[in-house]
Amino acid sequence: MLRSLVGSEMCIRDRVSTQSTGTQRRQTHHHPSPPMAHLVSQVSSAYPDQTRVREELGGLNALYPTLSASVSDYVGNDGMGQRIVMLSGTVPITYHAATYNIPIKMFVVNGYPRAPPVVYVDPTADMVIKPGHKHVGTDGMCYLPMLSVWHQNWNNSYQCNLSQLVMELQTIFATAPPVYSRSATATRQPPPPAHPLSLIHI
Repeated sequence: MLRSLVGSEMCIRDRVSTQSTGTQRRQTHHHPSPPMAHLVSQVSSAYPDQTRVREELGGLNALYPTLSASVSDYVGNDGMGQRIVMLSGTVPITYHAATYNIPIKMFVVNGYPRAPPVVYVDPTADMVIKPGHKHVGTDGMCYLPMLSVWHQNWNNSYQCNLSQLVMELQTIFATAPPVYSRSATATRQPPPPAHPLSLIHI
């Protein structure tokens, strides 16, 4: 049975620990991405502008170390397989003064940056995508304002880049988190004490 976070949204809470002062700090654990130049060189035929791709991946990794880059197989809308760079991990959001992690996958598709990246919310086994979300389909695919105008603005690397896209995700998901938590009971409870990767019910 589905139970929501403050109405209808639910996410996985970030890992937190309490210092002796009583304040909380986030502890982020992630696997570092391989050097971007080496990564892009493995799929060089996919990207006409390899320099821009390398720079954007490096900038994204610096801003969002919880997103790890790897080479992956991807099947496009035309049914053709691609060997491209994929980013997977979590994007932190702040919702009602608490920090949560939204799991995503981003595919830097063949022809990027002319072709826009493809982004999915990637729910864990404990989550389900919120039905009727304005920016996320039932399959997890994200429909964002930046992506809708990407073809007009792709050549402007300041407006259209991977980091800006993740920032837009953060802004949208902080207003409307895209996932629910699965729950075995409908009883509404106050949040339990924070502990690693706990499901928080309010």
